[in-house]
Amino acid sequence: MGRLVKWLIPLLLIGFGLLWPVVFHGGAGSSGPSGPEDPVVFSDYDVDVSVDAAGDMTAVETITAEFPGGRHGIFRYWDVANQNNPRVRQKPEITSVLLDGDTVPYQMLWEDGERFRVAKIGDPDSTLSYGTHVFEIRYTIPGVLDPGDIGAGKEFAESTGTPDDFPSVFFWNVIAPSWNNEIRRADITVRLPAEVGTAQCSVGYGVGRACEDLTVRGTTVTLSAQNLAPRTPVTLRAGVDLPTPPQNTLPGDFTWDRGLGRSRSGGP
Repeated sequence: MGRLVKWLIPLLLIGFGLLWPVVFHGGAGSSGPSGPEDPVVFSDYDVDVSVDAAGDMTAVETITAEFPGGRHGIFRYWDVANQNNPRVRQKPEITSVLLDGDTVPYQMLWEDGERFRVAKIGDPDSTLSYGTHVFEIRYTIPGVLDPGDIGAGKEFAESTGTPDDFPSVFFWNVIAPSWNNEIRRADITVRLPAEVGTAQCSVGYGVGRACEDLTVRGTTVTLSAQNLAPRTPVTLRAGVDLPTPPQNTLPGDFTWDRGLGRSRSGGP
């Protein structure tokens, strides 16, 4: 019996070390980053997204921001946990950050148990002048095309395009719900790797309200939205006439990542 106890104790300690992030974390239902509203207002937010045939996304975000005095910059949050498949992670890779046309310091951080990737953009040793400043953020994210039945039962405030039963879907928060900033106007262009059928869009949670100027032209979807309160998402779902590319997956949802790491499997 004593020998058995000696074997069990190390095993229990190892198991606890692996599972403590799962046991003591709030879980995948986390509502995301929150906090006081940022006094920086986005007067114009342009999002230009291109998705290739492998399902990988390249994005350029151009943010025209109205600054009060005494601010260093902005924060950009990405949720790396795919909301449609708990086994998929979609970590952004930053390729460029500009402020008023010049490079600007930024720091990459994690929040909420490595659920949210955060870019802290701005020089910590100086503040920006009062008035208008323009940020450009370029980044890539892998595996953004999901199987065509994902989100098929969700109701959207607006829909356009040709009815389809396409094998893939781009189902994405084209405006993330993690901005603590008011956004006065947003214009979004999404270029997909094959013909787009039906495009559906909502502003806000649930059914929400209709996007503006939702249009499908061949492989491109455009839309806009105005007067977004802080933490208001804009969600787009568009059918794509392309077999769903493989997505790298993990054994469980993001709460396991800290214990088991992010060693990926090779298929969906």
